[in-house]
Order: sequence, then structure tokens, then C-alpha cells
Amino acid sequence: MTFLDFGAPIAGAPDNVLRTDLSRRVYQALQKRKDFEFVAIRSLAAEKSPSDVLIVDALSDGVPSKNDLGIKYRERLALVFPHDKWQRPDVRILRKGFPVTPHQNENLDGGPRSICLTEESWELARCRWTATNYLNDILYWLERAARRELHSEDQPLEELFFLAPAELILPASWGTNAARNRLAIAHSRQTGDGRFVYFAETVEKHPAAPPADLLVIQTALVPNPMLELPPRDLGDLSEWLGERGVDLRVSIDAFLRSKFEGHTFSHAPHQRAFVLLVEIPIARDSSERAEEVRRKAFFIGQDFISVGLIMGFIDNFENTLVLNSMRKGNKLLADEWKSIRVAPIEVHHRLTAETAQSHSGHYDRLRRGVIVGLGSLGSSISMNLIRGGFADWTFIDHDHIKPHNLVRHQAFGSQVGVPKSEIMAAMANDVIEGSAAPIVQRVTESNLAEGLVEFEGKELIIDATAGVEFSLAYSRSETGSRACSVFLSPNADYSVLLGESLARDVRLSELEAQFYRALIQNKDLADFSQLPGGRIRTGGSCRDHSMVMSGADVNLHAALLSSQILRFSSNPEARIRIWKNDRETGATQCLKVQPSDARQSTTGSFTMRWDSKLEETLQSLRESDLPNETGGILIGLLDLVAQEIRIVEALPAPPDSAKSPGTFQRGLDG
Repeated sequence: MTFLDFGAPIAGAPDNVLRTDLSRRVYQALQKRKDFEFVAIRSLAAEKSPSDVLIVDALSDGVPSKNDLGIKYRERLALVFPHDKWQRPDVRILRKGFPVTPHQNENLDGGPRSICLTEESWELARCRWTATNYLNDILYWLERAARRELHSEDQPLEELFFLAPAELILPASWGTNAARNRLAIAHSRQTGDGRFVYFAETVEKHPAAPPADLLVIQTALVPNPMLELPPRDLGDLSEWLGERGVDLRVSIDAFLRSKFEGHTFSHAPHQRAFVLLVEIPIARDSSERAEEVRRKAFFIGQDFISVGLIMGFIDNFENTLVLNSMRKGNKLLADEWKSIRVAPIEVHHRLTAETAQSHSGHYDRLRRGVIVGLGSLGSSISMNLIRGGFADWTFIDHDHIKPHNLVRHQAFGSQVGVPKSEIMAAMANDVIEGSAAPIVQRVTESNLAEGLVEFEGKELIIDATAGVEFSLAYSRSETGSRACSVFLSPNADYSVLLGESLARDVRLSELEAQFYRALIQNKDLADFSQLPGGRIRTGGSCRDHSMVMSGADVNLHAALLSSQILRFSSNPEARIRIWKNDRETGATQCLKVQPSDARQSTTGSFTMRWDSKLEETLQSLRESDLPNETGGILIGLLDLVAQEIRIVEALPAPPDSAKSPGTFQRGLDG
């Protein structure tokens, strides 16, 4: 067997030449083990990471003697211990011809490959690191590698290259867009660690941005991809693509033909960047269909005209660039193109609704919704839903941002004076492109009736306004979309969700009446309407005031309501839920109120509305008074415009009331 030379020889006693505590501990452990043989001590003088190196032979009884990968019972390794204690110890493979397996890493120093022993961060692993466990992990890795058991079925397939020094963010629709070669680098920014992030858009969207010429190549299926060092030049890239069924010269030739078709170019230096995007179908083994398609990009060190000239595919004929009809390339420059530098770029797509939903753990998709009221609560809920992948929303609000709104609203100071619906739609579309559209309008019963606001065909209407006007108006509309109403108590201790049934046979106005009954009946809700410390004047008008309420309180309830809205939307039943937050402990208590079926009767021009629960209460009062006449107190709501009387609760008659089979006279006690 032949081995890679790694590290510089160093003379002296181990206790004198080993600089790190970990290397000394491992050296001492090696003296007591029969499954490792110590070979030599070496050192790495790397500028950023000087290290102690122990050369050893690992003798693994667990490696099958005839494993198909060719891993040996005896394997030579370099155990690397950086002098910087915050860097993880490394294990390098020294035998030439050691097979490529999962969980091996190429190294940027160009040295032997490393093996990956654990997924834990070194900050955590070092707290329980021992020399014995470290050596045992090495043997375990060799045994599992030989048995092809390193990569568990539920583990994502490995990335193809190391972390690139730059990132390219593609539009969410990239890959389905017909104009795949029309891409512009719209802008870039530098991260805190010195990496560059480039943001690409289609030329049609950013016509003023200098476009980057993009060549898209798809490779053959890559089974169980390994980590690899990125290609440094076109020669490396050509070799890598060739191993995966792609001839880079042929691809560039075809690309040049498409560029020259119907166009002429001068010999002047081309100003556009040349980007190569490689699409790589990957699977766990060669017998499977592609599990996913990964994309890797490279900035080419020359524009496509220069590349074509160097490769000999383009000729300069009387100051006009023409295609070389012989297509044989320039023999004098036969290999010069291979040295053209390439810079790897890590590729990402802008966030899509599907990706957001997957990362959020949501599986029931809510689409085509409307949020009415983009104040403090509505703005928080809207962003929670958008970030959860629930897209295609219409945001409706007539108001604009005022300075005091910034205490609780999602908006920023630079957006004061901008309509709330436009702000939230812009923020939503910045997270997921095309996820929201704004309407700056007050929703009233008249414009509902005239169809000026479109609610038909939506899956859910969310009323997050601070009043009851919309819920009452919408309850009288005959649109087919169910609605829910969410709001907070004045002191922000409570939050409430009222949700219509899918068939809309129980509507918001009826649920609101039943909610009021719960406030009357349940002593635990006695402080629901308690006002906070006061109101703050925000203007000269009598209506210009704001409740004392913190943004933290709003966000707390908004998070809970966002989750409950999603649960409600997947259930066809009507719902009344009330949550109370204990400010001392942070605990949240939920009160469930069972919605009742609606009842109504028309007398003259007035419609009287009640529900089945009220009927049961009235029936109970009547039965308890038989055979005497029954009296009591009805509590309800009167709407003279809609000519509706909504009965909420029935209370028994005062105890001093006079009752007989033929008469009833209400008393005064109580």
C-alpha cells in the first residue's frame, strides 16, 4: 500500500513536541490499545491552523474482509489536533486509493480527505470529548463505511461541493420561466463574514440592470453525491461535467450558436457577465429516480465572447465577430481556455409558499383569503400567515400609518403616512413574491351589496378590525365565503376567535351574540371589559385616542390566533374560543363555547334573532314556574338601521315577582 505524505516530520519526545492537551491524551490512549498502532508524530504549520498530527494505523476487526468498497482491515490515518482549542480535531485518510464514501470531506488546503465523525458542533462535543470515545468513533466510522451504512435513509443527501464563497438568489419561478437565459444580477450585498450574495431577477423585471448571460446545463443522474472541492477553472469544471455525461465544449458551442443567431457582435470587450448554472439530478443510488434537482452556479472569469474566442469557436473577421464554421477550435489556444478561472456560487431560490409551508410544518394549505383590518393585530397575524406559506391574500384597510401606530404595528418609521394595506402587502410580497394584494378602502354594507369589494371565491375572510361594523355588515351578505373575527379585550389579557361554519348557517353576528352571553354567564370572564390604565390622545378629534397596550401583548395573542385560525379553517364547524393570558406566569387558559343553531322570526318590519341555547334557557324557566305564568328579563341588541332585535340572554324574574296561573307581576328585588 502507498500513502499520502502529510505534515512535516518532527523530532523529540512526545511530551515535548505535542502542543495540545488533546493530542497528548490521544497519544497516551494509543499506548494502551491493540486496535491502533502508532506510526509517527508530525506537525502542520498552516498559518491559520497550526496543528499536532499523529500518524496511526487503525486495525478494525469490524470491517468485513471482502467488502465491495475495498476498505482494509488496516487503514492509515492522520489524527489532526489544531493548536486553537476552538477548532475540531480532524481525521485524514492517508491510503492512496481509499474509496469515496459518504461523510468524507475534501479540504481547501488540498490535502487528504477528512472523515466526518459527528454532526454535533464542536462547542457541544468538546464538553464530553474523551480520547477513548474519539478512537472508538474512528473504528465505528470505518466499519459502517465498509458496510455502506454511513448514510441513514432519513438523512438528506450530501451537498456536492463545499460552502461556496458567494451565493446567488434566483427568482422563485426560476426553472419554469421560458426566458431561462435572460437573467440579470439586480444587486448584491456583502455579509458579515465577507461572503457576497447576488440577487438575480429576470431581465423583463429589471430592464435597467446589466444582464448576465446564463448557460444552463443539466447533468446525468448523480447517485449518492459526495462533498467535493469546487472546480477552480474551466478545465476542472469540464472534467467534473464529463464524469457526469456533459461535454462542456459542446454545451458552450451550442450556447454561442444561439447567441449569434440573428445577431452580430463587434470585437469590443463584452460587458456582460457569463454565468454557468448546472442542474444536477441526485438520488440515493443509480437505480432510483431523481430525488431532487440541485443547482450549482459558477461565475466564469471571461464574458462569453472572450471564452468563444479563446476556445476558437469565434473568429474576428474584419472587426466583426463571426462563428468559426469549422467548429474545430483554435489549435494554438487548445488548452488556454482550461485555465479560465471560475468562482463557485451557492444557489438558492427566493422563498416560495410551498417551501415556507414545509419549513413551518403546515400541511393543510389555506389559499385565497382576505384580511380586513391591518392594524396592530391584523398586521401581526398577516405576517404570521404569510411566513407560514399561506399565500394569495387580499389585505383591506382604509387607514394609514400614524407615528403612534409604530408601538404595536409591524410597520416602520419610514412608512408613516402610507396606507396600512399597502405596507403589509409590500412586506408580504418581499417575503413571498406575489403573495398579497392591497385594497385601500373601508368595507361597508353598501359597497358589499354593490360588489365593490370581492369576497366571492375566497376560502376565508378574517375580520381583524377593532370594531363590529364589518362583522355585522358581512353577516348580512350572501357571499359564499366563511368568515372569522379575531379581537383582543381592552386590557389585552384576552383574545377571541369567532368563526362561522363552512355552510355559513351560523354567522358572525350570531356568534358575537353568543359570545356576549358567555361574558354574562361566566364569572371567569368578569374582567374582560376592564379598561387598561387609560387612553392616550393622538390628535385633536374626539375620536383620536389609543388604548394603553404593549406590542408584546399584541404579538403574544397574534401568534396564538394565527395558529388557531389555521386549525379553524380546516374544520367545517362554527367556533367560539376565548383565551386568557396570566400575566404573572405566562400561562394561557382556553374557554370553549359551543356555538348554537340560529333561529329567527319576522314581525312587521323587524326581524328577531336568537339561538337554540336561548330556547333551552327559556324552556327551563317556563318549566320551573309551571303552572304559573312566567316572566323574566331579556337581554339583547337592537339595530334600528337593520331593524333587527338580537336576543342574547334570558334572566329569571326578580324573586319578589308575583306569579299565578293567570297573572304575572314583575318584582323589584335584585
